[in-house]
Amino acid sequence: MTRSRHIFALAGILLGCLALPAAAAAQATDPYPGFVQLEYVRPSVTHLKGVAAFRVVRATDPSGIASVWMRVDGAEVASVPQPCAADLSLPCDDILAPVALAVDTTRLGEGPHTFVVGTTDGDGYERIGMTRSFTVDNTVPGAAVPVTPLQLTTAAASVELRWQAPPGEPEAAVAKMTICTAVRCWNDPHPGGTVQLSMGVTRVSIVLRDAAGNSDPSKVTTWTFTRVRADPGLSITTAVARADGRTITVGGLLNIPHTNHVSVSVRARYGRRTRTVRTIAVTSGYGFRTELGLPSARWRIATVIARVAGNSRYLTVEKREQVRNPRRRGR
Repeated sequence: MTRSRHIFALAGILLGCLALPAAAAAQATDPYPGFVQLEYVRPSVTHLKGVAAFRVVRATDPSGIASVWMRVDGAEVASVPQPCAADLSLPCDDILAPVALAVDTTRLGEGPHTFVVGTTDGDGYERIGMTRSFTVDNTVPGAAVPVTPLQLTTAAASVELRWQAPPGEPEAAVAKMTICTAVRCWNDPHPGGTVQLSMGVTRVSIVLRDAAGNSDPSKVTTWTFTRVRADPGLSITTAVARADGRTITVGGLLNIPHTNHVSVSVRARYGRRTRTVRTIAVTSGYGFRTELGLPSARWRIATVIARVAGNSRYLTVEKREQVRNPRRRGR
């Protein structure tokens, strides 16, 4: 037991009066200040939920440590007294092993609060180890409010996913993004605003988490995207026969030049027989142009066919035009 503690105990026995109250002693200047160290709390931690705990990992004082305490907004919410606080005959020891202080934040109310953690030494003096403001948040955020359409049919290989935080949760972020195709489902470890699409139906679901870490899997927002094969936009812009009736010029355009080959054919009827002439036109940029020679000018109406073969990303497209023989008009 320290000398000052002996003096207080002896005065109480001989004079029959109380020792100096701790509150009064706490207001005085400690002539022998001690040391208190808390477990490190990152500056990025600004919100608390559930049971919040802080740990005093070490506290020393020439008179020892009588208690470790925590106050919220000035009111004591947790205290760990040491044996000497109840029995003046015992000396106060330093605290060399961690002491935890916990508070149920659901009893504090939502919003900002000031947390103070400190110690009271054997002489009744207080020393503050931490003063921090935290926002208590025990409310689960609602579902994300979609900005982009919840249902979309597209030929694009990717789509942009945009949403807004629900009211009152400006700091909400994606806690979990689940992507499901016809084959499998998986969680995206790095959820972002762009989602790659497979052919067919892709469903994307997100669950939000607020700054305190609150999250509810039942509050989910789901987008449904249907990816279809793109139409290359084939069109015939020119289909005309020369004056001799033996040559037909065919030209056209592709909106999406996924291939540089367009199959072009002409079918012409001669009496009871139909003859077909084919060629492959090579595109230049988005356009193509070719000429097909017919075996005879003895036809009235010919059918021009332009065709682009599809693949896993694009549709097979075919366009037709009829051409009249300039030599047989009016016949």
